[in-house]
Formats: sequence, structure tokens, C-alpha cells
Amino acid sequence: MKGSVLLDVGGTEIKSAAYSGSGKRLDAVHSASSYAQADRDTILGNLLAVTAREKAVLEAGGFRLGAVGLAFPGPFDYEKGICRIRGLAKYDAIEGLPLEDALKSLPGQTVLTPEVRFFFRHDLESFARGLASLEPVCAEGRVLCLCIGTGAGSAFLEGGRLLKQAPGVPPDGWIYPFPFRGLTIDDWISARGLERLAREAGFPPGTSGKELSALAAWGDPRAAGVWRTFGLFIAEALQPFIDAFRPDRLVLGGQISKAERYFGKELKDRHTELPVLTVSDTTEYTLEGLLVADREG
Repeated sequence: MKGSVLLDVGGTEIKSAAYSGSGKRLDAVHSASSYAQADRDTILGNLLAVTAREKAVLEAGGFRLGAVGLAFPGPFDYEKGICRIRGLAKYDAIEGLPLEDALKSLPGQTVLTPEVRFFFRHDLESFARGLASLEPVCAEGRVLCLCIGTGAGSAFLEGGRLLKQAPGVPPDGWIYPFPFRGLTIDDWISARGLERLAREAGFPPGTSGKELSALAAWGDPRAAGVWRTFGLFIAEALQPFIDAFRPDRLVLGGQISKAERYFGKELKDRHTELPVLTVSDTTEYTLEGLLVADREG
């Protein structure tokens, strides 16, 4: 019987798991560095190594590899499996590359046979579809999803259905390229945007969100100020989309959402009528969204 390997490909980490033909996960979700800023061969070799590890789990469970599904950040040609990311500090080295062909033609690889089927989905769309599948409150009404990590990923739901073209919804449901404070939303509502605010507040270059959270927990006023500004920027950046879409709920995801206690007040003060659900670990939902997409063809 065939099984599948599913990958949630992020800018920092790749989360992966093996699934039976009926959609049952066979082992724990595994994590590996993404090497997203590395060269072409390193990125491809890493994706193949992650797939090989999950293939071994499949075979130990009595299954053979039938499909590989990847949730990948955009821009990306999901029908053809071609990365279109450029200038976003991740995966530039594989821009324009048909990933399935590139992985299957790696010299000496024995992980992927020609019959293995590949499918690709937007990572945030997979997360949103997984939310609608696993969280009843996200399967009704209107939901705006924002995941903050290496960039600002977004998705829009209505009645559990993903919206890519609808009144009040930006093209493809993506808010990241819209202008904001002289740059784009992606430049500010992201890890690098948080780092920029930290530099402006006098912190050394490269100060991370994790470090800022630790300092804020110790009562450092500068770190607390950076987080407050970050929350204000999120609230401001979301305003036109909230006005146009009128969501019933906002979902905050991604690693930076772990610090919601430090920036969430500013967001909630501006949008008092909007319930906020925080999901710091999006992996389970994203992988579920891939399963849903594969079942629906």
C-alpha cells in the first residue's frame, strides 16, 4: 500500500511527517534546518534527505512512497512546482527551478522513483485549510490568517472555504507585497522588520525576537517598546484588509506569535471587536491542510 511524505517548508525549518494511505500519521513530526539561504545543491540535497528520512518511516510501517506533498511559501507556481521567490532572503538559489524534476534527477539519488507523485500548495493556504478542518471556530464565518516569520504570510477563509478572489480579499489572499511605511508589509511584519525596529531602538544588529522576548520578560523597557511598536505596526498594516474583508476572527500564527503577550495589546486595542486566536506552532495544521488538498485532488 502506498503512503505519502508531507513537508512544511519554511524559511528557517522544514517540518515533515510520513502518512499512511488513509491519512494516519505514522510517527512524530520531524524538524530540520531549511538552509533556505544556501546554494542550489545544498537546498535540493536537504529536501531529498528530509524526504528519505520520512520514506524510511513509511517503509518501516509497511508502506511504499507514493506521493510527496510540499507546503511552500510564495511566490511559487504551485501547478508546475516552480519556485518564484526572489529577493526575500530565502530560496533565491532555486528560483525558476522545477523542483520535482530537479530532485528526481539529482546524481545518484535512489529515494524517488519516476512514479512518485508530487504536489505543491501554498504554506499559508495549507495552514488555513488545516485550521478549517481541525478548529470548528475557523470553519464558520470569516477568518483572516496572518503568520509572521521570515515574512508576512496571509490567507482568507469564509465558511471554511479558502478565498483567493473575492470582494475585500487581495489577489491570491496575499498581503505581503502591499506598500507600508515606505517599504512593504513583508519588510516590516516579519523577523527582519522586528530586527529593524530593534536596531532603531539601539540594539545590536541581529538581535532576534527570542532575545527581545527574554529581555521584555526581565522588564527591559527598550525591548518592551520594540514589541509595542511591532504590535502597532501589525494593527496598522492589517487595517485596510480588516476594513475591506470584515473578518469575524483573526488568527495569528508563526514563531513570532509566541511573543503575542508583548505585542498583542496594541493589536487588540485597535481592533477591539475582533477575537484573536494565536497558533504559534502551525505545523500540525499545515500538514493537515496538505492532506485535505490531496484528498480533494
